[in-house]
Amino acid sequence: MTNRGWSNTVLGNYPQAIADYEAALAIDPGSVLALLDRAWTHALMGNPQLGLSDADAALAMAPGRPAALSTRAQILAVLGRTDEALAGFEAAIGMGGGDLVRAYQRRLAARGYNPGPVDGGYGGRTKEALIACIAEACNMLQDP
Repeated sequence: MTNRGWSNTVLGNYPQAIADYEAALAIDPGSVLALLDRAWTHALMGNPQLGLSDADAALAMAPGRPAALSTRAQILAVLGRTDEALAGFEAAIGMGGGDLVRAYQRRLAARGYNPGPVDGGYGGRTKEALIACIAEACNMLQDP
């Protein structure tokens, strides 16, 4: 159900995606992935506060999961809470390391920000690009 939900999210079928995530959570209430995907879908639907509640619940279940921190940070950016969003992304980077930084660098570059080389290093241009992206609430959760 979670995979079908994500497919519906990507296709913009948000109400069906939410129904899919709710069905997945009825089967497995501890599904962090279903909560995170539902969180982002709520944000895309214009309900970021609902999304933040889901992201907080997922983070409580999986505090060491970089995806939980990233999703929460993205939703904080959508809510205009830029300082908290940056702190969240940086906490995710602290856990996810160079692989996560490379993913962020690729996404930032694809969205027109200049993070410098895709080398897994966080600082300088990558940090400036991330800050600019957060200020504009650009989508850091999906590949373009």
